[in-house]
Amino acid sequence: MPRAVLCPFCGSVSSSSQRCSACGGHLDALSRQATQNGMGPWYIRNVDHPFRPGCSYETLRKLIESKRVGLETVLRGPTTGQFWMLARRVPGVAHLLGVCHSCQAPARPDEYACRSCGAVFEPERDRQHLGLGPIRPLPGQERAEMVAARLSVSVPEVPRPVPGGAQSAVTPAVGAAVRHVPTPVDSERLRRAERRSLALRRRLIVSLSANIVLACAVVVAVTMLAINGRNDAAALTAPPVRDPVYLGPALDQGESEFASTISSEKGDEHTEVPADASSGETGLTELEVEDATGQPLPERDLDITLMSWTDAESYLIARVDENDAGSIRDGLKMLDAYEQANGLPEAGRQLREAWTYRLEQLGLQGLP
Repeated sequence: MPRAVLCPFCGSVSSSSQRCSACGGHLDALSRQATQNGMGPWYIRNVDHPFRPGCSYETLRKLIESKRVGLETVLRGPTTGQFWMLARRVPGVAHLLGVCHSCQAPARPDEYACRSCGAVFEPERDRQHLGLGPIRPLPGQERAEMVAARLSVSVPEVPRPVPGGAQSAVTPAVGAAVRHVPTPVDSERLRRAERRSLALRRRLIVSLSANIVLACAVVVAVTMLAINGRNDAAALTAPPVRDPVYLGPALDQGESEFASTISSEKGDEHTEVPADASSGETGLTELEVEDATGQPLPERDLDITLMSWTDAESYLIARVDENDAGSIRDGLKMLDAYEQANGLPEAGRQLREAWTYRLEQLGLQGLP
């Protein structure tokens, strides 16, 4: 006759030592360990299997995801004080089913708190914690020491008279001052308040962090715009880069104004050059150079506004012929241009006065 085996899962007596004939659970060591791993303080009411052990919160979550637990399922656990309750009203479980346990507003499984009433959805994940409330004695069941602990009578000490001293005008009343010990606050309500405060604090921190990041981005953007605008303004106001060596006829009218004026005044006039000043056997002066066709190139004037006054003075003295009124006029124009660009030192003003006086002498002599 086979030996009967007590099922550790449902408590039924099974005739098979391999598998329970009542609940169908395997009785080997691995099955027992797997069942032990899934046990917890959550119980689902099932009239077909009323003796099954409780499950953990993770196991209950998997049952909800597989649609084996719904809104109308009756269960109990740490958040219900181990009292049976509909799943739609169970804190920590109802939001997994799509509703808030407090106000029944729509909720998502990944939310921390209700968007309508602020109820916190954080579950109790400790599989060893049943969530039982504190023990409170019922009326008529309290012992004398418990009553004395809650209601203590304190009698103030009567001051003794001091020999030879005056009695106090105010005599303290001798009576029983009743001091009430505050009753314990409901643990579940306190936990909800703490969780709600924590959720609001987290929201405030996230909001402040987002505002700080946004403010930093605005400051960086404004700084970049200011730098770019300053660079653009500097590029618009910067003077054009000019060649410090040569201003020829190929330059635009704005940069070679005085050079073109000199060329127009000189016209076709040429200064005679003595034979001993010629360069080589060609008969040309040092300022004249022939091109490949044998035609002399026009004279090239330097931009004295880019020179120091020492170099500009040497160039003007070598360039201006004091016996030629046109050459003196060109020199005076160059001095005016240099004064507008860099200012004219005392030596330059003296040179201008000397050339002006020489130009008047040539005019009196009738020379052009």
